[in-house]
Amino acid sequence: MRDGHQALLNRPPSCVLTLDGGIPGTTEFSQLVIIERIVNDLQFRREDDEDLSDESEGDGETNRQLRPCDIFDYIAGSGTGGVFAILFEYFQFSVSEAKAFYYKLYNQVFAAPSWIHQDKENSRRTLEDSLKSLLPLDTLNKLLVTKGKPRQCRAFTCAANPTNNASPRLFRTYPSRQSTAPKCTVLDALVLSFADGHHLEPYPLGEPVELFSGSGHRFGNPTSRALQEIQAVEGHGRPLSCIVSIGVGIPGPLLEGDPRAILRDCEREAEELRSRCSGTETSSFG
Repeated sequence: MRDGHQALLNRPPSCVLTLDGGIPGTTEFSQLVIIERIVNDLQFRREDDEDLSDESEGDGETNRQLRPCDIFDYIAGSGTGGVFAILFEYFQFSVSEAKAFYYKLYNQVFAAPSWIHQDKENSRRTLEDSLKSLLPLDTLNKLLVTKGKPRQCRAFTCAANPTNNASPRLFRTYPSRQSTAPKCTVLDALVLSFADGHHLEPYPLGEPVELFSGSGHRFGNPTSRALQEIQAVEGHGRPLSCIVSIGVGIPGPLLEGDPRAILRDCEREAEELRSRCSGTETSSFG
């Protein structure tokens, strides 16, 4: 046990990315723009460092475009933020790939009359058909949890039963003894993350069947759950170096649902995080 604890201490500190959930099809593009800026800045710094070092000459791996899964040890999201977490970790998308994917999804789903007029049955069918056309079908049908996969990055999306006050479950891409979420496919996880109760009905999963919604003002900001998860996985031995928490911007006045409640929840979580990190060596950006 002592050797294992020392190994944790010898590992580099964790970097964490958390992505708030909002109303699908509105302001989540801003998250991708911010992440792109972060990744591009780190890419520039890496290339600048490589120019000063002869050791990296001819190394094709160092010349590869950085992706979020190369930078962050954990990516956590709720709602649309959970969708991005899966795209970045499970599919190992670059930010430009995520932007291209989401632009097509937006035009096929969120701009469709069924979504605008809250035709929930047709909205879900349109969403599933669009995901199947934009992502590999064999991958979508695989279980979200992948065992035996060497990984630098872990990801999860939050979802909860909207009919009770239960805490959100974590739908992880990695095995965990802490898991209480029912088994699901990658497609299940993506669709339930979009289920906001207004445009999509809560998503049924498990035996007996439970309903899950991925967007809600009770857990719009997943940062505290990410910190709890890291402690459960890593223990107290591995420190945190950086927490990047990205919201979804300020929604317009005509959006459905209760965006003000979502924003209040996200801001409250951000304030708690800033208080928690004050006086430590952990950097928090949110």
